[in-house]
Amino acid sequence: MRFLIYILFGILIGNAHGQVANPQTTPSEKRQHSPLASQSRSPDGIPSLERAVDSIITNGIKKEAFPGAQVLVAKQGDIIFHKAYGYHTYDSLRPVGLHDRYDLASVTKITAALPALMKMYEDGLIDLDAPFSDYWKPWKYRKDKSDLTLREILAHQAGLTPYIVFLNEVMKHGKLKKRFVRKELKGKFSLRAYEDLYVHRRFQRKMYRMINRSKVSAEKKYRYSGLAFLLFPEVVEDLSGNSYEYY
Repeated sequence: MRFLIYILFGILIGNAHGQVANPQTTPSEKRQHSPLASQSRSPDGIPSLERAVDSIITNGIKKEAFPGAQVLVAKQGDIIFHKAYGYHTYDSLRPVGLHDRYDLASVTKITAALPALMKMYEDGLIDLDAPFSDYWKPWKYRKDKSDLTLREILAHQAGLTPYIVFLNEVMKHGKLKKRFVRKELKGKFSLRAYEDLYVHRRFQRKMYRMINRSKVSAEKKYRYSGLAFLLFPEVVEDLSGNSYEYY
């Protein structure tokens, strides 16, 4: 699959949240070359892939988009590039190391939904410039969403609401609502949220309704939104005929 030859499977960009430094990381581990020797080289001897990644990441750090990052590129199971940049936080106290661990959080968008969409595109199952409502039927009946394309959504230029705090819907006065959340797997409480915490299946429908009814900005400029990524798993299953996990 030519579109999946390189996936930045670990562009683990972060701030202080969720990062755990490995005390065994040494300065010599800041860079790992693997088969980069086979990459074409620029006149100064630096492989072209490394030069391109260096440019992107150092520019992001310089502009304070993030304090540091770890980039890993793999092809067919082999790591061909792995390098750490910058620091864990903007105070520049703890350098990022190759063995630091991260809370994946929104990186799951890159490592799960996005590769699935890329494969569906290659397989001819989706058209980036077709209305997303062709694949998510409830949006056909939403005037502000019916014409939004998948390309606009993936570029975060569709005007979608950035996020919805669904946690507020399962809590009241600081306690979990038992009609939505239980501490054991039982009956319709089958959606695991955390260890020993299960959500009722009907909450998923409630979540979809809230996303379908969310506001859309008429101004189509960059505005980050993760809402559609909560819909993609069901779209993948509908179009592929496989479970999201398998696909």
